[in-house]
Amino acid sequence: MSQIRLNSEQLAVITEVFHLFEHPSYRSPPSPTMEKPTGMVQAAQLCQFLRTLGFPISRPEALEYVHRYAKDAKLLNFDDVLRIISAWKSAPHPEFRSAAETIFKCCNPEDGTIAFQALRGLLLGDALGDQSNDLRLTEDELAYLTSEFDISEDSRLSIDDIYRLLGPPQPLV
Repeated sequence: MSQIRLNSEQLAVITEVFHLFEHPSYRSPPSPTMEKPTGMVQAAQLCQFLRTLGFPISRPEALEYVHRYAKDAKLLNFDDVLRIISAWKSAPHPEFRSAAETIFKCCNPEDGTIAFQALRGLLLGDALGDQSNDLRLTEDELAYLTSEFDISEDSRLSIDDIYRLLGPPQPLV
């Protein structure tokens, strides 16, 4: 696997997030001249770490990256995290539009919209039979999203509304 090059701004963001997630027993000593953190992050927190950076990653996917690219299955150093980020960035990911089109397939064929109740079932995993709570939205999150993106205010979303609602994921790094 080839290492993805990160610019200094991206490295600074990763470093800052790394410091936020460092395990208290393995925290980097404060030093303005330190080029990279020397502490450790718990592997179990990698999913939250990457989501903080804006990566749309599931917990099982994060654990798979730990098993593949980390030297230790429980604690990750800064180089492990950079290897994992590089691997994720160079891996193929499903197209955003295909995810939106999957949702759109559940739309009403007459007018091309989806009722909030049907969208709720999809986003909360009810309609897909998803038993994982990892990526499910809370009722409050769903209410916020739908109130922000129901342009026509008819409790239905068009495909354009869905694209605005889901938006293509844009990681910070």
